[in-house]
Amino acid sequence: MLLSALAQSQTVQGSVTDGQGELLPGVTVLLKGTSTGTSTNADGTYVHPDTNR
Repeated sequence: MLLSALAQSQTVQGSVTDGQGELLPGVTVLLKGTSTGTSTNADGTYVHPDTNR
């Protein structure tokens, strides 16, 4: 019997805000349980493509 597993890729994206709802640029966003991450851009949003989770 031959079994194979394929990792599914997905994109993680979002925004980071402070307590007043203001978007925060330059914040580091790490994927939980990893050292893989990205930073928010000038408008406080981020995109981390090809995440195998």
